Order: sequence, then structure tokens, then C-alpha cells
Amino acid sequence: MSKKYDYDVVIIGAGISGLVAGCYLAKAGMKTLIIEKNRNPGGYCTSFRRKGFTFDSCAHSIGGVGNDGIVTIVLKELDIDKRLTFKKYDPLDIIYTPDYKISFWSDLDRTVDELQRNFPGDAENIQKLFDFINNVTGSQHIQLRKNTLKEMLDSYLQDEKLKSIFAFLAYGNLGLPPSRLSAFIAVKFYKQFILDGGYYPGDQIQDFPDALAERFQEYGGRLLTARKVKEINVENNTATGVVINNDETFNAKYVISNCDVTQTFLKLINKEEVGEKQKGVLKDLEPSISFFVLYLGVDDDLKMPWEAGTNFWYLSDYDLDNIYASSEKSMTEDIKWYMCRMMPTNNSILAFTNAPYGESSFWKQYKEGYRDKFIEKIQELVPGLSGHIMYKDGATPHTLYKWTLNYKGAAYGWAGTPSQFAIPGLSKRTTIANLYLTGHWTTLAPGVPGVVYLGRDVAKLIKKREDNLK
Repeated sequence: MSKKYDYDVVIIGAGISGLVAGCYLAKAGMKTLIIEKNRNPGGYCTSFRRKGFTFDSCAHSIGGVGNDGIVTIVLKELDIDKRLTFKKYDPLDIIYTPDYKISFWSDLDRTVDELQRNFPGDAENIQKLFDFINNVTGSQHIQLRKNTLKEMLDSYLQDEKLKSIFAFLAYGNLGLPPSRLSAFIAVKFYKQFILDGGYYPGDQIQDFPDALAERFQEYGGRLLTARKVKEINVENNTATGVVINNDETFNAKYVISNCDVTQTFLKLINKEEVGEKQKGVLKDLEPSISFFVLYLGVDDDLKMPWEAGTNFWYLSDYDLDNIYASSEKSMTEDIKWYMCRMMPTNNSILAFTNAPYGESSFWKQYKEGYRDKFIEKIQELVPGLSGHIMYKDGATPHTLYKWTLNYKGAAYGWAGTPSQFAIPGLSKRTTIANLYLTGHWTTLAPGVPGVVYLGRDVAKLIKKREDNLK
């Protein structure tokens, strides 16, 4: 490392992707610093305690943990696979609609059989659809980049309710209805979260980023928490380091941003260093929708209709496009869908549904009322729930923004439409030399498995470049 640099690499944000990238770079012998504005690493993949109850902030399960899954591959390469004990819950997910109760099991054949029994007219088509998802080749997958999930489902299935049920898991985890969601991203999701999903590390999701943070520091990396980056230094269109909120400067040969892309280009970098074309691209892009997250601490006497660890999905209306349109534009007390999960501790409940960002004044006025309406909605399927609640709170889209600085409290980075996939300059490499991106704002991959893959890949890009320079 040249004497003019304090670090080889500075990473902004200790989300999962930043932690993974940091581990690989530190393991390779590069002097690496990760700067995180919060006290705990993990981004949306964190946990917290209130009144004796432990809650996961947002992330509720992890995919890609099977033998060939990207999460397991990375944990083995970093030699921490034995530190985490993942449990796979079964069923992984249950979808409840006015007409059906469908379980998605660890055993794919069992899932296919359940869907075929409920939709006998599409029995053969269901098998063909799962065969395609399970065995899709690289070239077949690439061909889906211009298609929507709706177009893909229409080519296989006939029953409209079946299409909505199949699309609903993708809607809840990726934030778009099938008419707008990229088929490429959807297939990635199904492979990682249905064919290899439902895993959970220990008793709280925080165990996952904590293991990565610990390994990063064992490799010699430095993790600086409760510090906020306020500027990325750029000279001659080349990133040269960062400045944090106490005006301390860290010079670095490479900078990786694992934070919101609009923060990166429109707030952290001097406007003169960001080209008009780049500004225009950012202005035209659509962020994903946000969430209202409900946290309930309950007593030991509450009996849930489903097992702890299983994700329960409620859907009252099969028209996902209509649900999305209404939740995107305005707040409504008529909650048409939600996910609800009892944590493995058996006394903490996490639930969420879509919500618009809106004005902070709106949420200050209506947060508690909406929280209580949400509880009433869940109580329709969990009789007597309110009588067992010992603690209740909620996170609004503005809370999510406060935690992550994600644009408009976005839950998934940019909306995963076909037109917003792999945008040049907003993928791993940027238009500014030595500035790289990782995480769900790269428009490349969804969910925890996706950002794990991206963190590993961006570290390899930098290491390869360093090797070529020697």
C-alpha cells in the first residue's frame, strides 16, 4: 500500500454486502475499513430488544443456505460456516386467501403436490413451471431479462387465482406485482427462497451479520460504528477516500459504497464530479416501495395457528396490481395483505405490509392508529391476540429511512422492473474510477443471497485489479 493511503479499501455501510466484501478483501491482505452509521452492523438484517423482547428489524429468513447455495459457499470460504447454526423451518411459508391455504414445504415434491391438489386443472403446468425454475440454464435465464413475471406465468399457468398465489410470495419479498416485476429477478428469488429458502440463524437474524463482522476483524479489518460518512473525496474523476461526521478523513485507493445510491452520488460526492447523464439516470429511476413493520411482544399463553419460524402470508384480494397501486399512492386502513411471523423465541411477532413514504407529519399523527388497525387485522386469524400483547410498536417508512438512509424508505433498493436491471454505472463498477457499488442498490440481485453474492464479487473485482497492477 502506498504511503499516501490510510487504507487500501474503505467500505461505506456494514450491511451484509459490505461485510462480505470486507471479509474477502481483508482475508486477501488488503487493509480495509468499514464505516457504519449505526451501532450494530447488518442494515435491514439486524435485531433489537425492547422491554425484554427480541425483534428482527425487517429480514425474516434467509435463502441460499443449502449445500450449493451462495450463502453457504461464502461462509465456507470465510471459514465461519461452523459458527452459525441455521434451522430450516417447515413449511417455509403458508399463503392464506379467501379460498385457499397453501403451504410451501422444504420438500419440493410435497409443495407441487399441494398446489396440484388445489388446482387440478393446472396440475401438469405446475410441474412444468417448477421444472423450469429448478433447471433454468444461463441462456434461458438471460432471455427473461426483458420479460415480466406476469408474462412468464401466463406462458405456463391458466388459473388466475393460482397465478396470483404463485406471484404473491415474490410480491411480498420483492415489492412489485407480477405485471411489473422482472421475470429474471423473480426466477432468482424462487430458486433462492422457495427451492432453497426458509433458513434462520439461531434465535435472531443479528447473529448473521455479527458473525461476518467478527470474522472481518479477525482478518485484520477495522469496523468503525456509530460514524457517518459525509463525503466521498473525488479527484480527477477518481475516488480517493472519505470524510466522516467528525471531519476525520480516511484516504483510500478504493471506495465501496454499500449504501443508498442517491446518497452516494447526490449527497456524498461533490455535484461537479457527478455528470449530468448520471444525475438524469438517478432522477428517472423508481425506488422500491416501503413497509410498515409491526412488532408485538406477547405472553406465553398465546396459541398461534402456525408454527414459530414459519412465514404466514395473508392475501385478501387476488388483484396484486390493484393492491400495489393503492398502497403506493395513499395510506389505507384496509390492509389487503401482510406477512406475519412468530420468532423462534415464541414471544415476539414480526409483521409487515406495504406503505407509502408520505410526509413525516402524517406518520406522526397516524402511526399508532395504523399499528392498532394492523393488530385487528391479524386478530381475524389469531383469535384473542390483543389480550396477549405485552409490548407493541411499529416502524414506518420514515423509520426505515432513519435506519438505512434508503431513498423514500425503500425496502429493496430500486424497483425490480425489467428496465431497471443492470443499469450501466449503477452496477458494481461506476463512472468514477476506483468507486464501486455493492448491495441491493446495484440493480443486480435480490435479497440476502443476492447481496452476499455481490459483496463477494465486488471484492474479487478489486483483488483482480490489484493483482493486474502488480
